[in-house]
Amino acid sequence: TGSMTFNHLTFTVTSFSNIILTIASGTTLTVSGTLTFGPDNAACDIKGPGTMSAQGNVTTIAGGCRGTAVVNINGSGSQTFTGETDSNTSVPSININKSSGTLSFVNTIVATGNWTYTTGTLSMGTSTIIFDPLADNNATITGSMTFNHLTFTVTSFSNNTFTVASGATLTVSGTLTFGPGNAACVVDGPGTMSAQGNVTTTGDGCAGNISITLTGTNNQTITINGVDFPDG
Repeated sequence: TGSMTFNHLTFTVTSFSNIILTIASGTTLTVSGTLTFGPDNAACDIKGPGTMSAQGNVTTIAGGCRGTAVVNINGSGSQTFTGETDSNTSVPSININKSSGTLSFVNTIVATGNWTYTTGTLSMGTSTIIFDPLADNNATITGSMTFNHLTFTVTSFSNNTFTVASGATLTVSGTLTFGPGNAACVVDGPGTMSAQGNVTTTGDGCAGNISITLTGTNNQTITINGVDFPDG
């Protein structure tokens, strides 16, 4: 409880028991240095309604932290958002709102809450963003942005719906993947997706009414290995 500014700030769970951290209403945790999620020995869950303001780099390692608390990435200089090379690097809800400087993405980042792009210059590099929400929580993706590789999946054994908000177009220059998952995955509009690379479904895939337009200038492949595929 209470707003304050930190240099470096780390959220981690070393107790082998699942922990929920709550940022109280009206509280903003501002981090001028590096904001780190993980490493963890058990589930690290960060909830609002309070928020975080990341003015430096953001790193998620060895499990990271999931949750619905919003991390506002709003530093005025260049920032790096770094995961690991596996799919076990979770972060809470994200809002990208940079008035200057470039936000560079490195490796794989698993978004477990809402994702909002407001403004800012992005460098996606070879990164992969995975949308994989918390159990029994739906996720909304707001704002048009371009991803390298983008995956929609549900690993929580609960049915989840992703909503791409009105006016948003998610452009994927690499591979767009639906699945694999452990439960029903639904990707709905009214927003749209623009696939410039290959499109793949694996496992249960994802159903939904999202409209996907193939816009690549080179040959593209649609591979249906999964059960469901959006039909917008």
